[in-house]
Amino acid sequence: MKNLLFSFALFFISTNFLLAQIGVSGAYSSINTPGWEDIISNEGTNQYNNGYTISVDYWTRLKNYRIEFLPEISYSRFDNEFDGIPLVPLTSTGDLSILALSFSTQIYLFDIEGDCDCPTWGKEGGFFNKGFYLMAGPGISLVSQSDNINVGLEENVNVEDTSVRLLLSAGAGFDIGITRAITLTLFGKIKWHSADEWTGLNRLIELSPEQVNYDDTDSVITQFEPGIKIHYRWGE
Repeated sequence: MKNLLFSFALFFISTNFLLAQIGVSGAYSSINTPGWEDIISNEGTNQYNNGYTISVDYWTRLKNYRIEFLPEISYSRFDNEFDGIPLVPLTSTGDLSILALSFSTQIYLFDIEGDCDCPTWGKEGGFFNKGFYLMAGPGISLVSQSDNINVGLEENVNVEDTSVRLLLSAGAGFDIGITRAITLTLFGKIKWHSADEWTGLNRLIELSPEQVNYDDTDSVITQFEPGIKIHYRWGE
């Protein structure tokens, strides 16, 4: 896997008909886990609170068309701490983090042929036309969960779990050229992570005196991320 990723990166860095720049972004991230609602409402745990995502990408594009490619590494973090005092003796709180590797394609629908190889700042045309794009792409994510189950006044059970999931992303953005070297981008994207089991929920159900039988504890994870990105173009 490491050799494949290295070869993939080397191809894009060394190919002379592509131009490149580095981007750093930060985003507010909502999180949803459809399929866990019954467990969350019946057992002593909360849905995860909204969190944040930070990411770094390597931007490349075709020379004659405004179709762009962004291999990206991102990190997201969430928690489900209680606000105030829990109302039940058996409670579960913890953290969830997502480390993801994705490959997105951006298409500038209203400026597909562009007018030159220069960045957004130097292009001719309408402000919206040269800045708006749609994006989508696949990836993989490493989802890590750390749960602390409070069984009683003196007993705690810690559960650690990691799963690898398929990732799909889609969204839209708008580039604002600041200088020839720097582009500011406003974006929004939806991320979908394939279903997997939550070990912490299984352990909570086992310890619960209610002994309710649930169909499963698998769930997809979805995120919505509105954010801001800054791209720096080398050699400008």
